[in-house]
Amino acid sequence: MRFNPASAPDYDPTLPIPRVDDALTNAMPGYGIIHAYMAWVVGTTHAPPLYHLGAILPGLAYEVARRGIQVGGRLPRVWTCLVGGSAGGKSTAHECAQDFIRDWERAILGPAYTDPYLHLDGSMPGVLAASSAYYRDQAGATVCVYETDEMTKILSQLDSVAETLCKIFDGRTIVRQLRQFQVAKEAGEKVNDTVRTPAISASFATVPASLERVAQGYHLEGGLFSRVLWFRGKLKPEELQPRRFPRTAARTAALAEWQGWTGWLDGVAALGPVVVQIPATVYQLFDDELFGQWRERLVNDGDRVNSARLRAIPYAETLAGLFALSRGSLLVDDDDAVRAINLVEQCIVTLQGLDETVAVDVQAKLRARVLETVRKSGPCIKKTIYQATGVSKGDLDLALATLEESGLIEKVPRSPGVNGRPPEQYRIPKVC
Repeated sequence: MRFNPASAPDYDPTLPIPRVDDALTNAMPGYGIIHAYMAWVVGTTHAPPLYHLGAILPGLAYEVARRGIQVGGRLPRVWTCLVGGSAGGKSTAHECAQDFIRDWERAILGPAYTDPYLHLDGSMPGVLAASSAYYRDQAGATVCVYETDEMTKILSQLDSVAETLCKIFDGRTIVRQLRQFQVAKEAGEKVNDTVRTPAISASFATVPASLERVAQGYHLEGGLFSRVLWFRGKLKPEELQPRRFPRTAARTAALAEWQGWTGWLDGVAALGPVVVQIPATVYQLFDDELFGQWRERLVNDGDRVNSARLRAIPYAETLAGLFALSRGSLLVDDDDAVRAINLVEQCIVTLQGLDETVAVDVQAKLRARVLETVRKSGPCIKKTIYQATGVSKGDLDLALATLEESGLIEKVPRSPGVNGRPPEQYRIPKVC
């Protein structure tokens, strides 16, 4: 059955959000401002609901950090990347989230409003100069949201650009040592040469094919990719819409929820330094569910996703803190933690999928395709694998030999009493 946006309520926290499946329902708050935003935005466009969640989180983290509110011992920052094919709704989700955050901030800040989003398509020196203007006295940090609809524009620049972004995510002060700045300082001029204690969030998007062309191994192995939460949405034909449905009344209702929440947030921030509390039992939940799950994998030196798995644990703490705040609480409970765990697990699964195709050589990609063909088909003859991959006989023979030698596939033994020479068959070993 197709979803009819006109039939959706403005905002009713007791009703399920249309098009949001159980996996996403259990990876976001069950009520509060995030829930209110999703209840509006999901019905406006056919963009996957997961994209809308990934697009709004950096804006929320920015608003919390701007007030100097800490989660897990530091100001929150959330970097997300929406991954999918062209026309899949990534830019639409970004546009919806950014316009919503801007309208909300204009309403609550009035003349003091400044655009929280900083476009990343320019040069890194220009981005750093612009970033330095976002220092917030209340937070004691530089706070804004980097945004771009094509992450590979960053990756295709000098290696130092990705390295600088890693330092910014980690909260390290960046000082640009340029002669022109030193001369200006000596002359008593004010210069924007320092990004002080950044607590900057980021909102990225890309298509997998672009990542395959541009990304390098170091982006995965402890680099920029491990500092990003990866959201890969799926479009369903029955959910496609010919146009956007603004659902103005629902948007107004969602903005009202956020403005009311702002009053509460300003109230707690006015009392002095605010730290969202995470009980020891919740920390234990993160350790058991995430670290415990990945412990065996973390000793595998060849697993390029391990750095992301390690960073996913403090990321889950940050998300759980934001989920608690979004429902008006300064205390993270088990429900917040479980929902945050579910979300970071989905993001890690997405990155694991990218790991199979990004910054790997041609033979590695071929081996992955061969292995997937054998998994799906069960015992299959070489001709079937050849037709599925469409490569030369020499390349296929090399891939099969490597997989067989590594024990990932095996030849099916020839049955006794069979005359002639049957075609070679391959299967996944039972021990695997």
